[in-house]
Amino acid sequence: MIPGEDDIALWKAGLDGNKAAFGQLYRYYFPLLYTYGVKLTGDKELVRDVIQDLFVNLFQEKVQVPVIGHWKGYLFQAFRNRLVDKARQAKPTYDIADYENVFVTEMPFGEGFGTDEVREEQGRLLLRAYKQLPPRQQEILYLFYIKELKHEEIAGILHINCQSSKNLLFRAIGKLRALCFPPE
Repeated sequence: MIPGEDDIALWKAGLDGNKAAFGQLYRYYFPLLYTYGVKLTGDKELVRDVIQDLFVNLFQEKVQVPVIGHWKGYLFQAFRNRLVDKARQAKPTYDIADYENVFVTEMPFGEGFGTDEVREEQGRLLLRAYKQLPPRQQEILYLFYIKELKHEEIAGILHINCQSSKNLLFRAIGKLRALCFPPE
């Protein structure tokens, strides 16, 4: 069984002390959180430590997620908050607000487009346009399209309201479209 947002039974079993279920959750969510964390901070060791601390805390404290069915969003939000806190502790002279502006990622544009030359060129064009977006717009596109989070979950992660999440995504898509297809 592969964990997902709707797999409440596996989460309940894991949080109730079933080590096999919890191990399955950890193995499934670790790579998702890891790629997100590395894109936020670039510090692979810090990201690994924060993920492990998060899961140990979940298991030991038997944390109850307030909104059943939003496990993925809860994990991303809890992870991001812990990562920001740990980054503050690790680098006290580094302004953590800078983390909000360094979100840069290599989107998998071009991958999966096949060998068709036109599609590959479209992928390269899209990636170039994506890299020109502000970091916050890159982050929302990543969370919405790559991590497939809902606006409610993204709002929690980014500490904004749901409507702001929708507006930010709309602006990001509009700017991406303008960069890819400039008016003649």
